[in-house]
Amino acid sequence: MNWRLALLCAGLLAGCSSFPKDVDGTLAKIERDGVIRVGMIAGGGTRQAVAPFLRAVEAETGAHVTIVDGPAEPLLLDLKEGRIDLILGETAAESPWQDEVAFIEPLRRGSEERPLELTPIARNGENAWIMLLQRAGRKVRGVA
Repeated sequence: MNWRLALLCAGLLAGCSSFPKDVDGTLAKIERDGVIRVGMIAGGGTRQAVAPFLRAVEAETGAHVTIVDGPAEPLLLDLKEGRIDLILGETAAESPWQDEVAFIEPLRRGSEERPLELTPIARNGENAWIMLLQRAGRKVRGVA
């Protein structure tokens, strides 16, 4: 094997050591600080419905949850700017925010009468954090 090719392969493997990565380090910050900042979209009585999910996320991270209640739009802006780590609440399946943030698999699907889904939402690019949230969601839905 050519020594240049071997060196290139070694460099590529060294650079792949910790995938998936968070662009802004959300999961590392949560684990370091021991706090998950959660925005809860007002209305819909979601606190009780998301309690098992939040317990699963706390167990995986070793951090505790602090919750801020508010309307969806200000919370989505706070999430996008990194002031909170996660949003939970009822959202439309076709939200205009779909390109701006990461919608995780819903914890509860909507119905014909109420087509809103109970959905965790994270910042785009925070792939390790998003994967952790997906695992927690599957766990509480009994899909894990």
